[in-house]
Parts: sequence; structure tokens; C-alpha cells
Amino acid sequence: MGNRLVIPSLLFVIHCLLLLISPSASSSLCQNDQSLILLQFKQSLIVSTPPMAMDACAYNSYDSQKSYPRTFSWNSSIDCCLWDGVTCDESTGQVIELDLSCSQLYGTIDSNSILFRLSYLKKLNLAGNDLSGSFSSLHKFGNFSYLTHLNLSSSYFYGQIPMEILRLPNLYSLDLSKLSEVILEPPSFKFLLQNSTQIREIVLDEIPLYSTMPKNLSFHITTLSLSQTVSDTGLRGSLPSSIFHLPNLRKLDLNFNFDLTVDIQNSRWNSSSSLTYLDLGYTTCPPNIIESIANLSRLQYLGLASCGLSNEVSETIINLEQLTGLDLSDNYLEGKFSDLSFIKLWRLKKLYLYNNNITGNFPSSITNITQLQVLSVPENSLYGTLPSSLFSNLSTLYILNLGENRFHGPIPPSLFKNKNLFVLDLSSNNFSGTIDVSVLSYLQRLMELELSNNCISLVSNTKTNNATTWSPNLNFLGLSSCNLKTLSFLRDSKYLVSVDLSNNKIQGRIPEWVWSNRQLMDLNLSHNYLTSGVEGIQLLSLHTIDLRFNLVEGPLPVLLGPLGIFLASQNKFSGEIPLTFCNLKYISFLDLGNNNLSGTIPQCLGNASKYLEVLDMHNNEFGGFIPLTFSAGNQLQTLNVRGNKLEGKIPLSLVNCINLEVLDLGNNYFNDILPQWLLKLPKLQVLSLRSNNFHGTLATSITKSISSQLKIIDLSHNEFTGHLPMELFQSLTAMKNTDGEVGKARSYFGQRTYYKDSLVLVVKGSQRNFERILTVFTTIDLSSNKFEGNIPGAIGQLHSLRGLNLSHNMLCGSIPHSLRNLSLLESLDLSSNQLVGEIPNELESITFLSVFNLSHNHLTGCIPTGNQFNTFENDSYVGNDGLHGYPVTKGCGNNGVSSQPPTLQMLPQEHNESILDGFTWKAVLFGYGCGIAFGLIVGSLMLLTQKPYWFTRIVEEEGYKIMMKARRKKSKGILGNFSLIKEFTSNSFKELIYVLDYWIV
Repeated sequence: MGNRLVIPSLLFVIHCLLLLISPSASSSLCQNDQSLILLQFKQSLIVSTPPMAMDACAYNSYDSQKSYPRTFSWNSSIDCCLWDGVTCDESTGQVIELDLSCSQLYGTIDSNSILFRLSYLKKLNLAGNDLSGSFSSLHKFGNFSYLTHLNLSSSYFYGQIPMEILRLPNLYSLDLSKLSEVILEPPSFKFLLQNSTQIREIVLDEIPLYSTMPKNLSFHITTLSLSQTVSDTGLRGSLPSSIFHLPNLRKLDLNFNFDLTVDIQNSRWNSSSSLTYLDLGYTTCPPNIIESIANLSRLQYLGLASCGLSNEVSETIINLEQLTGLDLSDNYLEGKFSDLSFIKLWRLKKLYLYNNNITGNFPSSITNITQLQVLSVPENSLYGTLPSSLFSNLSTLYILNLGENRFHGPIPPSLFKNKNLFVLDLSSNNFSGTIDVSVLSYLQRLMELELSNNCISLVSNTKTNNATTWSPNLNFLGLSSCNLKTLSFLRDSKYLVSVDLSNNKIQGRIPEWVWSNRQLMDLNLSHNYLTSGVEGIQLLSLHTIDLRFNLVEGPLPVLLGPLGIFLASQNKFSGEIPLTFCNLKYISFLDLGNNNLSGTIPQCLGNASKYLEVLDMHNNEFGGFIPLTFSAGNQLQTLNVRGNKLEGKIPLSLVNCINLEVLDLGNNYFNDILPQWLLKLPKLQVLSLRSNNFHGTLATSITKSISSQLKIIDLSHNEFTGHLPMELFQSLTAMKNTDGEVGKARSYFGQRTYYKDSLVLVVKGSQRNFERILTVFTTIDLSSNKFEGNIPGAIGQLHSLRGLNLSHNMLCGSIPHSLRNLSLLESLDLSSNQLVGEIPNELESITFLSVFNLSHNHLTGCIPTGNQFNTFENDSYVGNDGLHGYPVTKGCGNNGVSSQPPTLQMLPQEHNESILDGFTWKAVLFGYGCGIAFGLIVGSLMLLTQKPYWFTRIVEEEGYKIMMKARRKKSKGILGNFSLIKEFTSNSFKELIYVLDYWIV
């Protein structure tokens, strides 16, 4: 009987437990209609693995979840409330939450989508998918009357955000961030921040706003995140002071709103503020920004990047002891790390201090921060070695960036044992030693590795390499200048997105497996010794290929797909350009210079891509005409076909290239006049037509209203004729301004990440090949033509001109005195013309002049002396029979006395002197200045002592000065020279006494 009672009791208990731990059959199971809606929604989309660069969840996955297809678990045989990403109401079985973020979904959601039948949804998250729908068709969002949380970030929606979303009655949190192609009109933006009664969290990061911050924001707001990445799309005007008084505001992120002014001169947050997250980086901050945040004792994250902070880190910041994140990058902070800061800020998890001037050794006190996750201090002046024990104590680090400092010594092996690292950047330091790539296999979570530009040698042991397993998450790899000799260690790295192996010693053939990686987008193998491995390949996924400065032979590869940058200059490619290049719709940089390519340039290249900025084919064997056609609206900035065999005329379609900055057609066989429209291209800065068959005159109609940006003009070695029009030089506005020239930071024409403009110029008398060109270098080269007439005085207005070459023409008249205004001129060549008259003495004021050539003209008179003129050799004046003075041997004046005393080389050697050499012109000169008797005495002493050089030099110099003054005063006789005798004795008495004393001894 007892046993009979026990069994039913156990069954009852078990049944009750099952009811407690499992959904109720009557109330919690998914409704049939809900399951069907979800399955149809699943079928309307495609699960696709997107390219890594397009996957919003692929990068920075240490801060967000990893991308994976959640809908794979959806199956009609399982209760839909148990499906991944689905949450049901416990009592009704209605789907109330749908989280499909980062689910690799691809497709379109429009107004007919079955998704809108889930009318009981409270939370909807579709972030990180490629849904590419237009917001204009999403007015049915109004059906979600219960919706409290909506997240569509990074989902590729576009168009104007409908008011149906902004008016959802129960909306609490709205995240539309990273939708760069959406439109949020200022009235809608104002409505969202002011009139919404329920909304608390507003996240609109990277959405173009083009608006001012409205006043009197809703006091309900707890999160306001409006950060930007593009400089001209953010907020404008001033930040209203009312924002400092929002009682519930916990997070305020205005990062990268460059045009927003944070006006808090008379405002500051009070101590009762709820603010825990504040980022005002890259806004216009006031000088008292630190004072205004002094009372924010609850602050956990502070971002003041590029806010003009200077000196050491403020004590106010150090006293914010609740901080877990601090970003003070891009400021003017200096001094050493303060140990106090790492003692007080022991809660820090993220520290960003890049691009300051912080110095000193790596602080050991940083180990006090036991939970540190991010340490980013690149572009500072830190030095010393890294202690091995340091990284053993910082095991929580997942980002370590010490790039562009001055660290040296070996990289601690303990660093490579930190299994939590996602990002490791030690580039551009002085680290040394040898590292076996096998040690990197320990970093199995690593996504980014940068060891470039150090003194390390990365070696790959064959036996060890076979066992090396790279991190499956490794996307970005930078090993430039690491003395690598092989690529084999990367064979199994199938998930790399960007690889930089430039400036190494890699030889031979590029392996086929390099090209088979469908994830790879950026590949830099430049400056190696590669010889082959591109023939016959078809590149489908790569965006950037850099093969410059190798030894690659054979035909160019077949380029397809989304390729945007192809750099292959300085190789041995041969043959013609494949017509497949015409299909490069996204190409922006195409550099094929310095190869052995031949044939004609395909006409299609001009319009192959609307993004084309650089087309460089210099120093090849291309022939024929330039058939390129450039349509209106093109983006071309550089066209370089120098050093080929091209002929014909300049393509008329270049008139459409209104963005053209550099045009180099030099060293070809072009036969054309100078088109009037060419010089009027509004952004043209560099024009080189040297060594062609251009002809005609530079008429006023051509040179008037030319580009105000022109800084370099090279028309040398052509057949131009006629006069040099004054209007040409009057219009060169960019050559007139010298403001900021001195002390200006170095910049170069076409200073782009992937490409630098090059040019061949004659500078200071020698032809040079400039691999990059300083923007301050302004020059005019019109040499070796048939120009005639006078040199226009308007050249003197070009105050920033560095080089002027008008040689080998038929110019006549005198040298303009206005050239004295060219204070920065370094090279002046007027040789081989028909110039007459004297050399203007005013040219002495050009103190930077290092090359000066007036040879083979008809100049007369005395050569100026002083400053740079004392450094020029006879070659600067040869062929001008009428010139006198140093360094020309013919005397300057009627008395035949040389304008410069003889140098040591002009004096006869001691062993060749005769006994009568003592009575030379030197003794006579002394007689002229001091009297016959004194001259004879000194001459006799010189005879007895065999005329030591150092004494002779004194006599020569002082006598020369007296003689020149006598000539200028036109004094006669010994009485007329009395003042000169007095001057001579006062200036040289001590020297002569010293000499006589030496002889007597």
C-alpha cells in the first residue's frame, strides 16, 4: 500500500518540475502563424558570406559579436520560440523579439515584406546585414506599434528616413548608425530630439546630418551618439548650453563633428550630473574644457582627442578615478608618463594617447592597471626597451599599439604568448633581433599584426613552418622591411584581407596560392626581387596590388573584378596592354611606368573608370597617337606619358579634365601648338612638354588667364618662337606668394597614400629625375627654343620662384633689374642668348643663388662682387669678352690691375723663383701706397726671405685695398695718398711688426 502511494507522488512531483522548467503547452509554444511568417521571411533572404571588407561584423569583433548565420537553426520541426534570435511572449506565444544581427543575410526588405506581420514585436535588430533596401518603402514600420528597440545599423538601408519610424509611440531605443547613404532632414532631426516623448537612446553615428544641434532637447534622453567619420557631414554651429543640464543624460558622443563648437565658457556640468560617457573629440573645444568637466565624478569614458590640450596630463583628468576609458590623442601633450596617473586610474581598460609628444621609458607602473584591454600610444617619443615581465602582468590586453616611437632592443618573447591579443602594432621603431614566424602561432585570436619598419629579421624554419597554424581571424598583416626571403609561411593563411610584405628580400616567382585567396583585398609586394608569377592569372577579389620595384617579366596580368589600384612600375613587363583593362570600372590608380610595354595605349582607358585619378605610363615604348578620351565629370588628377614614342597632338578631350594637377608629356614626338585651353585648366600645377616638337608662339591669348595654380612649367627643347609675353608671368599667381615658405612642413605634389608624382627637370644645370616633387619647388624652364626679344621685367614679380632657365634662345636686351626681387631663386641660367649691357649689381641680394650661368652672351662691364658672386667660377661668364673682374682673368678697369689678388695657385712655386723675383709688382704696389723708399725696404726684405706666402698674402690684400680706394678717389702723388698711408699703417701695423719681429729672430 505504501509503495502504491509513493509512485503516484513521485510522478506528480516530476510532472510539476517539468511544468516549471519547460514551456507550457498551452501558453508558451510558438503560434503557427508566427512560425510560418518567420520561415517565409527566411526564404525571402539569402545567407551569403560577404567579402571581409563588406562584413560590418568582421572587423573589430573584439567589441562586437562574430558574424554567423542565425537562421540556420530555423526548422519547422522545432518550436520557433527556441530558434536562434527569436524570443516569444511567455503567455501568448507571439514573437516579441527578433535579433538577426550579423547573420550574413543578403536581400531586400520592402513594404511587401512579410516581416511587418509580426505586429507584436518589441525589439528588432537587423544590424550588420546587407539588406540594401530603400527607407522610402518602409512606411509600414508604423505597424510596429509595440516596438521599443530598433537597430538597423550597418544594414545598407538608404534614402530618407520615414517619419513612421520617428513617430513610433513606444520607441525607447533607436540605432540607425553607419548608414552613410540615408537622409535625415533637419526638421526630422529636430523632431527626434525635441518632440519624441518616449525615446531615450538615440544612436545616429556616421549618418550625414548637415544640421545644427536643436535647443531644448527632450529631458528623457539618456544616450545621444552622433559621431562622424567624414569631416563635412556632421553638426554645425554651437552646442547649446541646455545640454549641460539634461538630468538623465548618461552618454554624449559628438566625436568627429569638426564644424561643431563646444561653447561652454560660462557653463559646466554640475556634480549631480549622471554623465558616464563623454566624447568631444575633434570638435572645436574651448581652452577651459578641462575645468568644465572637473565635477563629472561618475565619468567612465572621456574623449578629448584633438582638443588642443598641451603640457602634461591635467590633474583634473587623473582625479576622475572612475574612468575606464580615456582618449587624449592628437593633442600637444608632452613630458613623461606620470606614475601617479597609473595609480589613480587603476580602473582603466582603454587608453588612447597616439600622436602626442610623450617621452620617456615605458612605465613599469602601468602594471597597476590590472584590467587594461587597450593601450594605444603610437606616434610619440617613447624610447628604451620593453621589459619581458611587463606583458606577463597585462594578460587582459587585446589591443597593443606602440608604433612610431623610438623603442629598441628585442621584442620580449612573453608578448607573443598573450593569447588575448587582437591587435599588435610595433611598427616603425628600432626593435632588433631575429623572430621565427612559428611563435606567432600562439596568437590565435590575432586580427592585426604590424611589425613593419624595424630592424628585425623574420625567419621561417621549414620544419617549424609546416606546423605553424596562423590565427583564423588574422585579417591585416604588415611585415614590411623584415628581411623576409620567402612567402611560404603564409600558405595556410586563408582569411587575410590586407598584406604588406614590401621592402624585403623575397625572390623568384609569386606562388599561385597568393592569388587564390578570395578574401585578400590589398597586397603590397613592392621593393623585392620577384621575377614572375602574374602571367595568366585572373584577379577577382583584389582591390589593391602593388608590385613596384621588382623584376617581374612577361605580359601584364588579366585584371578583373573590383580592382581599384594597380601599381606595377619599375619592372620588366613587356607586350601590349590587355583589353581587359577596359573593364576596370573601379580603377583609381594605374601606374605602369618604367617597363618595356609597347603598342598603342587603348582608347578605352580614359573612360574605363569614373574614379580614375592617376594614369602613369612613363618610360615605356608606347607609340602612335594618344587616342584617350576623357568625358566630362572625370576625376583625373595626373597624366604621365613621359619618355615614350607618342606623336600627334594633345588630346582635345583633356579639356574635360578640370581636376588635372600634373600633366607630363615630355620626351615624346608630339607635334602641336600650345592649346589655349590647356593652360586654363583650373587646378593645373605641373606642366611638362619638354623635348617634343611643339611650335608656334606664346601669344597673349594663350597666356592670359592661365591657371592660378601653376608652379612648374617646362617647355624646354621645343620649337617655340616669338617674344615672351609679359602676361605669362603676370598670371602665375602661385609663384608670387612666399607666405609660409620658411619653416613650412614638407609636402609633395600628389601626396597620396599609394602614389607620388614624379618629374624630369633640369635643376641647377643638371637633369634630374624627381621621384617626388616638393610643392614649394617652383620653376620655369623655357630653354632650347627660339624665343626672341627682351626678358620681361614681370618675372621679378614671381617671388617664390626657385629655378629660371631661359638659356639657348635668341633673347636680347639687358638683364632686368627686377630679378633682384627673386629672393628665393636658387638657379638662374640665361646662357647662350644675345644679352647685352652690364650684370645688375642688385643681383647680389639673391643669397640662395647656387647656380648662375650667363655664358655666351654679349655682356660687358665689371662682374659684381659679394655674397654668392664670390662663389661662381669662370664657366658662369665664358663667352662674354666685355666682362671684367673676378673670376675673369682680364682686369676690371683701365689700369690693368686685376680685380682680385692672385691666389696661392697663381703664385710661382718656391723652387722656381729667381733672385730677382723679390722686385716684382708687389714692391712697386707698396711704393705706390707708402712711398718709394719704404717699398724698396719691404721689397728687399722679401728678396732676402724668399718671400714667404703668408707675408705675401698680407701685402697683396692690404695693397689691393689701398690701390682700389686710390682709384675711386682719383688721388695723385704721395701727398694725395697720405690718408691711405695712414689707413694702411693703422690697419696693418701690428701685422707688419709681427712679420719684422719674425725675420729678426
